[in-house]
Amino acid sequence: IWGYELNGREYAIIGSSRGTHFFDVTNPSSVVMVDFIQGRDTGSQIVHRDYHDYRGYLYMVTDEGDGSMQIVDMSYLPDSVKLVYDQDTAIKLSHNIFIDTAVGKMYSCGGGNSKKFNVFSLANPLSPQLIYRCDLDIPWWASTVGTSGGYVHDVFVRNDTAYCNAGSGMFVVDFSSTPVLLGSISSYPDKGYNHSGWLSEDGNTYIMGDETHGKKLKMMDVSDLSNITFLDTVGITDRYAIIHNQIIKGELMYVAY
Repeated sequence: IWGYELNGREYAIIGSSRGTHFFDVTNPSSVVMVDFIQGRDTGSQIVHRDYHDYRGYLYMVTDEGDGSMQIVDMSYLPDSVKLVYDQDTAIKLSHNIFIDTAVGKMYSCGGGNSKKFNVFSLANPLSPQLIYRCDLDIPWWASTVGTSGGYVHDVFVRNDTAYCNAGSGMFVVDFSSTPVLLGSISSYPDKGYNHSGWLSEDGNTYIMGDETHGKKLKMMDVSDLSNITFLDTVGITDRYAIIHNQIIKGELMYVAY
Protein backbone atom coordinates (compact mmCIF):
# COMPACT_ATOMS: atom_id res chain seq x y z
CA ILE A 1 0.00 0.00 0.00
CA TRP A 2 1.10 3.57 -0.72
CA GLY A 3 -0.43 6.97 0.05
CA TYR A 4 -0.54 9.94 -2.31
CA GLU A 5 -1.93 13.46 -2.19
CA LEU A 6 -2.68 15.71 -5.17
CA ASN A 7 -4.58 19.00 -5.29
CA GLY A 8 -6.13 18.49 -1.87
CA ARG A 9 -7.34 14.95 -2.53
CA GLU A 10 -5.95 11.80 -0.92
CA TYR A 11 -5.41 8.43 -2.58
CA ALA A 12 -4.67 4.91 -1.36
CA ILE A 13 -2.69 2.78 -3.80
CA ILE A 14 -3.11 -0.92 -3.06
CA GLY A 15 -1.37 -3.90 -4.64
CA SER A 16 -3.06 -7.23 -5.24
CA SER A 17 -2.32 -10.46 -7.11
CA ARG A 18 -3.83 -8.78 -10.21
CA GLY A 19 -2.08 -5.42 -10.16
CA THR A 20 -2.48 -1.97 -8.63
CA HIS A 21 -5.74 -0.37 -7.49
CA PHE A 22 -6.12 3.41 -7.06
CA PHE A 23 -8.69 4.57 -4.49
CA ASP A 24 -9.83 8.12 -3.74
CA VAL A 25 -10.10 8.16 0.07
CA THR A 26 -10.59 11.91 0.52
CA ASN A 27 -14.00 11.14 2.02
CA PRO A 28 -13.44 8.01 4.14
CA SER A 29 -17.16 7.26 4.23
CA SER A 30 -17.34 7.22 0.44
CA VAL A 31 -14.24 5.54 -0.97
CA VAL A 32 -14.11 5.30 -4.77
CA MET A 33 -11.77 3.19 -6.92
CA VAL A 34 -10.72 5.55 -9.70
CA ASP A 35 -8.48 3.26 -11.74
CA PHE A 36 -6.65 -0.06 -11.97
CA ILE A 37 -3.37 -0.99 -13.67
CA GLN A 38 -2.86 -4.68 -14.38
CA GLY A 39 0.55 -6.08 -13.50
CA ARG A 40 2.84 -7.60 -16.13
CA ASP A 41 2.14 -10.94 -14.45
CA THR A 42 -0.88 -11.86 -12.36
CA GLY A 43 -2.10 -14.79 -10.29
CA SER A 44 -2.03 -16.24 -6.82
CA GLN A 45 1.78 -16.50 -6.87
CA ILE A 46 2.10 -12.69 -6.98
CA VAL A 47 2.12 -11.78 -3.29
CA HIS A 48 4.53 -8.81 -3.10
CA ARG A 49 4.14 -5.45 -4.83
CA ASP A 50 5.88 -2.27 -3.73
CA TYR A 51 5.53 1.44 -4.55
CA HIS A 52 7.20 4.82 -4.30
CA ASP A 53 6.33 8.11 -6.01
CA TYR A 54 8.64 10.76 -7.43
CA ARG A 55 7.87 13.99 -9.30
CA GLY A 56 4.28 13.01 -10.00
CA TYR A 57 5.09 9.47 -11.14
CA LEU A 58 4.42 6.24 -9.28
CA TYR A 59 7.02 3.45 -9.54
CA MET A 60 5.61 -0.08 -9.16
CA VAL A 61 7.47 -3.39 -8.78
CA THR A 62 6.74 -7.01 -7.91
CA ASP A 63 8.85 -9.80 -6.43
CA GLU A 64 7.32 -12.82 -8.16
CA GLY A 65 6.49 -14.21 -11.57
CA ASP A 66 7.37 -12.72 -14.95
CA GLY A 67 7.51 -9.20 -13.58
CA SER A 68 8.53 -5.71 -14.66
CA MET A 69 8.82 -2.17 -13.38
CA GLN A 70 5.81 -0.05 -14.23
CA ILE A 71 5.61 3.75 -14.05
CA VAL A 72 2.30 5.59 -13.83
CA ASP A 73 1.64 9.29 -14.51
CA MET A 74 -0.48 10.51 -11.60
CA SER A 75 -1.30 13.92 -13.08
CA TYR A 76 -4.55 12.56 -14.58
CA LEU A 77 -6.08 12.17 -11.11
CA PRO A 78 -8.81 12.43 -9.86
CA ASP A 79 -10.22 10.91 -13.06
CA SER A 80 -7.63 8.24 -13.88
CA VAL A 81 -3.94 7.39 -14.08
CA LYS A 82 -1.84 6.58 -17.16
CA LEU A 83 0.69 3.76 -17.54
CA VAL A 84 3.72 5.35 -19.25
CA TYR A 85 6.42 2.69 -18.73
CA ASP A 86 6.34 -1.10 -18.47
CA GLN A 87 9.74 -2.73 -18.97
CA ASP A 88 11.83 -5.48 -17.39
CA THR A 89 15.25 -4.24 -18.55
CA ALA A 90 16.04 -2.11 -15.48
CA ILE A 91 14.03 -4.15 -12.96
CA LYS A 92 12.23 -7.42 -13.54
CA LEU A 93 11.77 -8.45 -9.91
CA SER A 94 12.25 -6.39 -6.75
CA HIS A 95 11.22 -6.97 -3.16
CA ASN A 96 11.27 -3.30 -2.19
CA ILE A 97 12.09 0.04 -3.76
CA PHE A 98 12.95 3.29 -1.99
CA ILE A 99 13.43 6.64 -3.73
CA ASP A 100 15.72 9.25 -2.21
CA THR A 101 13.65 12.15 -3.51
CA ALA A 102 16.19 14.79 -2.43
CA VAL A 103 18.75 13.54 -4.96
CA GLY A 104 16.64 11.54 -7.43
CA LYS A 105 17.99 8.04 -6.85
CA MET A 106 16.02 4.81 -6.61
CA TYR A 107 17.20 1.80 -4.60
CA SER A 108 15.95 -1.70 -5.38
CA CYS A 109 16.23 -4.49 -2.80
CA GLY A 110 16.26 -8.16 -3.67
CA GLY A 111 14.06 -9.52 -6.40
CA GLY A 112 13.91 -13.26 -6.75
CA ASN A 113 17.02 -13.23 -4.52
CA SER A 114 19.12 -12.75 -7.66
CA LYS A 115 19.92 -9.04 -7.89
CA LYS A 116 20.97 -8.22 -4.36
CA PHE A 117 20.86 -4.40 -4.30
CA ASN A 118 20.75 -1.93 -7.19
CA VAL A 119 20.96 1.87 -7.38
CA PHE A 120 19.37 3.85 -10.22
CA SER A 121 19.46 7.47 -11.32
CA LEU A 122 16.08 9.13 -11.93
CA ALA A 123 17.56 12.21 -13.59
CA ASN A 124 15.07 11.32 -16.32
CA PRO A 125 12.10 10.01 -14.30
CA LEU A 126 10.85 7.98 -17.27
CA SER A 127 14.19 6.32 -17.97
CA PRO A 128 15.81 4.87 -14.81
CA GLN A 129 19.53 4.33 -15.38
CA LEU A 130 21.53 1.77 -13.40
CA ILE A 131 24.38 3.31 -11.39
CA TYR A 132 25.43 0.28 -9.33
CA ARG A 133 24.62 -3.37 -9.14
CA CYS A 134 26.28 -3.40 -5.76
CA ASP A 135 27.27 -7.06 -5.45
CA LEU A 136 29.16 -6.83 -8.76
CA ASP A 137 30.26 -3.18 -8.98
CA ILE A 138 31.43 -2.52 -5.40
CA PRO A 139 34.41 -4.77 -4.54
CA TRP A 140 33.71 -5.03 -0.80
CA TRP A 141 29.93 -5.28 -0.98
CA ALA A 142 29.28 -9.03 -1.26
CA SER A 143 31.67 -9.94 1.55
CA THR A 144 30.62 -7.12 3.89
CA VAL A 145 26.87 -6.49 3.71
CA GLY A 146 24.61 -9.14 5.23
CA THR A 147 25.23 -12.86 5.08
CA SER A 148 23.88 -13.71 1.61
CA GLY A 149 26.46 -12.23 -0.72
CA GLY A 150 25.24 -8.66 -0.27
CA TYR A 151 21.48 -9.20 -0.24
CA VAL A 152 19.55 -6.26 1.28
CA HIS A 153 15.96 -6.91 2.35
CA ASP A 154 14.79 -3.31 2.83
CA VAL A 155 16.35 0.14 2.94
CA PHE A 156 15.79 3.69 4.15
CA VAL A 157 17.71 6.44 2.32
CA ARG A 158 18.09 10.16 3.05
CA ASN A 159 20.46 12.45 1.14
CA ASP A 160 22.54 9.59 -0.31
CA THR A 161 22.94 7.84 3.06
CA ALA A 162 21.43 4.36 2.84
CA TYR A 163 20.44 2.41 5.96
CA CYS A 164 20.48 -1.17 4.64
CA ASN A 165 18.53 -3.79 6.58
CA ALA A 166 20.19 -7.01 5.58
CA GLY A 167 19.11 -9.90 7.75
CA SER A 168 22.25 -10.26 9.84
CA GLY A 169 22.36 -6.57 10.72
CA MET A 170 22.07 -2.97 9.55
CA PHE A 171 24.73 -1.39 7.33
CA VAL A 172 24.99 2.35 6.54
CA VAL A 173 26.50 3.31 3.18
CA ASP A 174 27.28 6.72 1.66
CA PHE A 175 26.32 6.72 -2.04
CA SER A 176 27.09 10.40 -2.72
CA SER A 177 30.16 9.43 -4.78
CA THR A 178 32.24 6.25 -4.57
CA PRO A 179 30.26 4.11 -2.06
CA VAL A 180 31.71 4.09 1.45
CA LEU A 181 30.61 2.00 4.44
CA LEU A 182 29.97 4.52 7.23
CA GLY A 183 29.02 2.08 9.95
CA SER A 184 27.15 -1.09 10.82
CA ILE A 185 25.71 -3.06 13.70
CA SER A 186 25.22 -6.82 13.73
CA SER A 187 25.07 -7.54 17.45
CA TYR A 188 22.30 -6.14 19.64
CA PRO A 189 19.80 -7.38 22.27
CA ASP A 190 16.68 -9.34 21.22
CA LYS A 191 18.15 -9.89 17.77
CA GLY A 192 16.24 -11.56 14.94
CA TYR A 193 16.16 -11.19 11.15
CA ASN A 194 16.84 -7.51 10.45
CA HIS A 195 13.95 -6.56 8.18
CA SER A 196 13.36 -2.83 7.96
CA GLY A 197 13.87 0.51 9.65
CA TRP A 198 13.13 4.22 9.61
CA LEU A 199 15.18 7.29 10.53
CA SER A 200 13.88 9.98 12.88
CA GLU A 201 13.39 13.43 11.41
CA ASP A 202 16.40 14.82 13.31
CA GLY A 203 18.56 11.98 11.98
CA ASN A 204 19.72 10.83 15.40
CA THR A 205 17.59 7.72 15.97
CA TYR A 206 17.00 4.71 13.73
CA ILE A 207 14.22 2.30 14.66
CA MET A 208 14.74 -1.24 13.39
CA GLY A 209 12.29 -4.09 13.12
CA ASP A 210 13.39 -7.72 13.21
CA GLU A 211 11.08 -9.95 11.18
CA THR A 212 11.13 -12.72 13.77
CA HIS A 213 8.17 -13.81 15.88
CA GLY A 214 8.19 -12.40 19.40
CA LYS A 215 10.86 -9.74 18.83
CA LYS A 216 10.52 -6.06 19.73
CA LEU A 217 11.56 -2.90 17.92
CA LYS A 218 15.12 -1.70 18.45
CA MET A 219 15.90 1.97 19.07
CA MET A 220 19.40 2.80 17.83
CA ASP A 221 21.50 5.93 18.34
CA VAL A 222 22.91 6.78 14.90
CA SER A 223 24.14 10.31 15.68
CA ASP A 224 27.67 8.93 15.22
CA LEU A 225 27.58 6.38 12.40
CA SER A 226 31.05 5.13 13.27
CA ASN A 227 29.68 4.12 16.67
CA ILE A 228 26.05 2.99 16.28
CA THR A 229 24.69 2.09 19.71
CA PHE A 230 21.64 0.28 21.03
CA LEU A 231 19.27 2.38 23.16
CA ASP A 232 16.19 0.34 24.00
CA THR A 233 13.51 -2.08 22.83
CA VAL A 234 9.85 -1.15 22.54
CA GLY A 235 6.69 -2.95 21.45
CA ILE A 236 4.30 -5.71 22.40
CA THR A 237 5.41 -9.01 23.89
CA ASP A 238 3.64 -11.80 22.06
CA ARG A 239 5.38 -14.88 20.66
CA TYR A 240 2.93 -14.91 17.74
CA ALA A 241 3.50 -11.25 16.77
CA ILE A 242 5.96 -10.32 14.04
CA ILE A 243 7.07 -6.77 13.23
CA HIS A 244 6.93 -5.87 9.57
CA ASN A 245 7.18 -2.16 8.79
CA GLN A 246 7.54 1.09 10.69
CA ILE A 247 7.26 4.73 9.64
CA ILE A 248 8.08 7.88 11.61
CA LYS A 249 6.22 11.18 11.22
CA GLY A 250 7.12 13.96 13.63
CA GLU A 251 7.43 12.49 17.13
CA LEU A 252 5.28 9.44 16.39
CA MET A 253 6.18 6.05 14.97
CA TYR A 254 3.62 3.84 13.26
CA VAL A 255 4.36 0.11 13.16
CA ALA A 256 2.62 -2.87 11.59
CA TYR A 257 2.66 -6.36 13.12
